[in-house]
Amino acid sequence: MSDTDTRKLASLGMLRQLPQPAGPYRNIVLVAVESLDLAYLHKYNPSIPVEATRNLDAIASGFVSFRNFFTSAQPTTFGLHALLSSRLDVFADMVGDNMVPNLFTELQQNGYAGHFLGAMNGQFITWSARDAGWKRTVQRNYGAAHGMFAADFEKKYQKKSSGWGMDSAVLFAEAESLLRHARPGSKNFLFLYTIDTHPPYGARPPEGDACLRDRRIAASPFLLSLCALDRKLGAFLQAVQPYLDDTLILITADHSATHGENYTRRSHFTPDRIPLLWISRRGLAGLAANGQEMVNYCAQIDLPVTLLNLSGLPVPATFMGNDLRVKNAACSLLAQKSIRLLTPQAEYLVDRKDASSVLARWFGMYYPR
Repeated sequence: MSDTDTRKLASLGMLRQLPQPAGPYRNIVLVAVESLDLAYLHKYNPSIPVEATRNLDAIASGFVSFRNFFTSAQPTTFGLHALLSSRLDVFADMVGDNMVPNLFTELQQNGYAGHFLGAMNGQFITWSARDAGWKRTVQRNYGAAHGMFAADFEKKYQKKSSGWGMDSAVLFAEAESLLRHARPGSKNFLFLYTIDTHPPYGARPPEGDACLRDRRIAASPFLLSLCALDRKLGAFLQAVQPYLDDTLILITADHSATHGENYTRRSHFTPDRIPLLWISRRGLAGLAANGQEMVNYCAQIDLPVTLLNLSGLPVPATFMGNDLRVKNAACSLLAQKSIRLLTPQAEYLVDRKDASSVLARWFGMYYPR
């Protein structure tokens, strides 16, 4: 990388800066909600009925929220890969049983118990290997020590899956149980992936809920599922209040959405803003105080860097992101072909193979031809 490239990347906010670590959290809980677009929260989109996201809006207003946190890649397998490994091209990374450093490998090496709690069928085909389902992928490609999927939850909780996966209430119950029964002094990393807000929208809020009295919500399977998820998240946050002194809970999404009855007004999978809600009683230098909003531009690949750096752990050289406390540029990969960089001032879109572009040369550092 030439000096000119270095200066240009620095001006774009692409060179890594690692602020002072803040000390580890005993528990880190990362919740990736299926297709939860920022535009699905009433706080950010008044066309969503206020009652549908009552708890999400309260969380966003009471803790730290991010207004310009973007999907790095999509659909689901790409988005989850960005959240876990700070990388953009899952197809290039996940060849056979190849494992790239990720939050599970790095945190488990430093004493955390790793749990992947997925609402999907563990045998669902995910990417290149024809026999690779989620269960095998989580074990072989991410190295998670513990994984539970729909069939595991059905057996443990004696509940049948609805729609195309397990109701997220069961995932939240399992997560709360893991925190409640954790050994004194133990450290835990929990990654939850929900599917309520993906068609066919099977979830409904509990009987008597105010959403059911709202005619617009009651007539919409999407809004009913969004409301049901909102209630489950609210109940989960209430249940884990005793642990929040040494627990960080993050609520985000696997990717931005095109579903949801077109509330996003988008017709294609272009990475866009998704929520990032930072739930902790601990104040952190460089992060807004609870009740405030971060407005800097950042993306999914920046979150793994931040979590490791906050904990005082080394950030692998394979990670492509930056600490989101100092980042002000959101990087995405479109259809495995184009690199998109958004800053408050401009948008850059380049072919990943364009050797004349500094962004493509930066990408080539991580994915050599």
